[in-house]
Amino acid sequence: MNILACVVISFLAPAINGQSQINVQLNQRGLDFVRNVSLTTVEDQSKGFALSDVTGTFSFQTGDVTSDQSLVGMTLDNLDFKDGTLKPFAPNILLLNASMVTAVIVGLYDYRLDFFGNTIREADGQFTADVDMELLVSVELLQVENQFLSQLKSCSVRAHSVQIRTESNQPSIDVNLAIGIQPSFTRRIEDEMCDSLAQNLNQQLNSFIRTAGLSYALTLGISVDMSLFSDPRADTTSFLVPFSGKCFPDGQRDIAYSYERRQLPDVQSSTAMGHMVVGDYVIRTFMHSLYLSNALNVEIDLNDVGLPIRLDTTILSFFIPGLRSLGLGRPLRIGIVLAKPLDYRQSNEDLLVDGEIDMTFSVIENNGNIARAFVLNVTFSMSGNIVVNGTRFGANIGSLDFNIALKSSDIGNINIAPINQLLSSSLSGAFLPIFNEFFDFGIEIPSAFGFDFKNVEFQLHPNAVEFRGDIVGRQS
Repeated sequence: MNILACVVISFLAPAINGQSQINVQLNQRGLDFVRNVSLTTVEDQSKGFALSDVTGTFSFQTGDVTSDQSLVGMTLDNLDFKDGTLKPFAPNILLLNASMVTAVIVGLYDYRLDFFGNTIREADGQFTADVDMELLVSVELLQVENQFLSQLKSCSVRAHSVQIRTESNQPSIDVNLAIGIQPSFTRRIEDEMCDSLAQNLNQQLNSFIRTAGLSYALTLGISVDMSLFSDPRADTTSFLVPFSGKCFPDGQRDIAYSYERRQLPDVQSSTAMGHMVVGDYVIRTFMHSLYLSNALNVEIDLNDVGLPIRLDTTILSFFIPGLRSLGLGRPLRIGIVLAKPLDYRQSNEDLLVDGEIDMTFSVIENNGNIARAFVLNVTFSMSGNIVVNGTRFGANIGSLDFNIALKSSDIGNINIAPINQLLSSSLSGAFLPIFNEFFDFGIEIPSAFGFDFKNVEFQLHPNAVEFRGDIVGRQS
């Protein structure tokens, strides 16, 4: 239902020759946001993670004293990331380094102490382990089956300190567990928690950056190709995902266009979390799809457009005498059909759209039938700008120039000069607000990723539009 919806929604398209037409880039502030939300989610979802049992027999002193020890039924009771950085590295790596992670593990312990083969102490019950550790995870940014996602590359957990506390109120048991089973318990933490936390973290990262699906269905019978153009790229401050956008009428995914894919400009320096640069190719293919899907073809009853006077066959017969043959006082209807695809271009200052429409004037008869009177061909040029209000965007048409010619007539000869003069004020005064109502839809800026933009600003380039703003988590 809009031209610019495709601009933001059509993030992705199949890899073909040419340039990417939508570049999405997150800088370090954007990555920090993704890190904070991901780690918070990992903290919440990791609670209850189960570790495998640890058992063993341990010798003390000369081996005359042995202890059978086991830690079973262990679960992660609490996880807290005290810090953490998410850094991009070339060519396509994200590295999470959390140097201060605290975990609380609870479970059951069983303890037996033997002296020269005789059991001298037995105890069992609940235990709590406080763990301070460091987590290092790297993920690789990839395109898999034309979708963008992160894939776990490596993981390392190092437990700096582990303190086991039992409910026995017997310090000697805690000491013996620390001497005996604690090293095995520490290795179990490093092995199993690494896999769990890394997989969980990667899943959360993917909830933000993974693209969902290969197409997006717009209204008006238009869809957007949504597959990755090429591999994502990272440097020391940001990562960039190059997409290729092509809009198409439903059922015509393989349609080929002759529009040029021009190289996109680099994002402009700003403090915004994210940038999105959209090439004019995306907008042009959307406008072509509007034509192919007949999305802009409308019918308007002339007295419903807010004109100051009632325009019916009586009034217009002074300019077009042939209308008398269809009856006086009859209302008029105009059918507007796009005659060819809209031609879109832009500069650093405004948007320009040229088009051609056929306007069919018909008379509504007493019995409700429609009698065609004549058809005008109108070529027009519109100029305007993008309008962004908060997280909503649209377009405002500032000027409308046109030329009118008679295409055909069913009521005899028509002098086009007075019609041109009459429609000049009507099109500028009455139809310009209709155009603006159509384009100024105030749509919420969407995202193919797991976040939405806010505080959006934009900048026009000669062949692209750059949106920039902060990001917030996607609301379900």
